[in-house]
Amino acid sequence: MSTERKLAVWLAVLLLLAVGLWLTLSVIRKQHRITLRGVVLRQDSDPSKQVPIADANISAITGNTVSQAKSDESGLFSVTLPRGFRRRQPITLQFQHQGYQPLELSDFISDKLYVARMKSIAAVRLADGRPAQVISNVRLRYVVRTTETADVGSAVKNISGDQHRKCSLQEAKSLLTRRQVERGNSLHIA
Repeated sequence: MSTERKLAVWLAVLLLLAVGLWLTLSVIRKQHRITLRGVVLRQDSDPSKQVPIADANISAITGNTVSQAKSDESGLFSVTLPRGFRRRQPITLQFQHQGYQPLELSDFISDKLYVARMKSIAAVRLADGRPAQVISNVRLRYVVRTTETADVGSAVKNISGDQHRKCSLQEAKSLLTRRQVERGNSLHIA
């Protein structure tokens, strides 16, 4: 066998191996099912108010094929596409939920995480166009202050006079008699 003939045989074998490998990979790729994953959130400018939306209906439309799923309690969803779809093919994701405006996202099939932010229908607008703020879990503390005049007794009398002297409490009690009060003496209790 000449070297040219050997070279032609080796090239033919390599070409057949390359075609066989390509066919095998394309069959495996077509049998592999693609799953799209993502989350459905309520749209809000405040990130802490972007809460997950449970039980949202998700439809993945590629050509004439429609695949459907629902989001779970944490807003997560996964849509498994039928066999035959490949990455980088165009896809339309539709999101619907009662109380929210329908949302449609057009993208390409990939392994990325799809994030859908749905607008609430119940968003109330004020007269100047700003959204109304909802306040919840309000606690109200209040104190009532009143002024009342009460009669606390008539045993206390003002004692005044010229004579001032210091004494103990016991001595003051014994000295404080009706006569001294009538005389106008004052007592300083030490």
